[in-house]
Amino acid sequence: MTVTTAREGGVAEKQGQVWRLQVGPRVHEVISREATVTKREIVWQVDGKLVATKTTSEEKVVLTPEEQGAHLGAIRVIHTAFNAPRRAIWFEGQGASAQALTGLGGVDMEPEAGSPVAVREERMARRPGLYAARHVAGGVMKVVGPVIVAWLIARSAGLLPGLDLNLPRIPLPDIDLPDFPWPDINLPSIPWPDWNAPGWLVWIVGHAQYVVPILIGIAVARSEIRRRQTTAQRREKLRSRDLDQESKERDTP
Repeated sequence: MTVTTAREGGVAEKQGQVWRLQVGPRVHEVISREATVTKREIVWQVDGKLVATKTTSEEKVVLTPEEQGAHLGAIRVIHTAFNAPRRAIWFEGQGASAQALTGLGGVDMEPEAGSPVAVREERMARRPGLYAARHVAGGVMKVVGPVIVAWLIARSAGLLPGLDLNLPRIPLPDIDLPDFPWPDINLPSIPWPDWNAPGWLVWIVGHAQYVVPILIGIAVARSEIRRRQTTAQRREKLRSRDLDQESKERDTP
């Protein structure tokens, strides 16, 4: 989408990724567009009115409205390490800002049809298991990666010239510290139950540094599949929602 923005001396056009989410009669719109070579400008609008904006190079950006617009919720926008937009998530309720900061909960906004993010989401919807598996692969790489790096270093160690450095020896002072009479405390003996952990648990604890990243990857993958399966239903539920009487009175000029 081409986003038109007013600038001094004329009007500039920029390519930007757009997401929208309808909540009752309100339409939330988020635009992520290039501001500089390393930064992006994130704009959040509701019914065409500016709510919040931020220019940053951060991968995860949180937008919150002014105090009088707290009922509008909060927005979390996610980019890749290469500054490409990926997701925009809307949060509502009293703890919207805190949830946006942690990334827990929220509803994914709908990317504009035909945009790169929309095309990617369509592919992911057709093959959710394949795309979710990348989280498991990431966990495996956290385990295998250091092993491979260590192996490469060991292999290349023979190619590095040995360095024989004659460094001077520094005479450190010999200091006699006094002995302090610490109190002798007899702690009571607690009769702990005699319990032998099962073999599989002993193995997991002994290999936690390898097992934990993979288990986290599996949990994230399952959560990703479940989130994508319910996103469309949650959007439709928000679309058909009626604002409560308090919100209607607030919106009335």
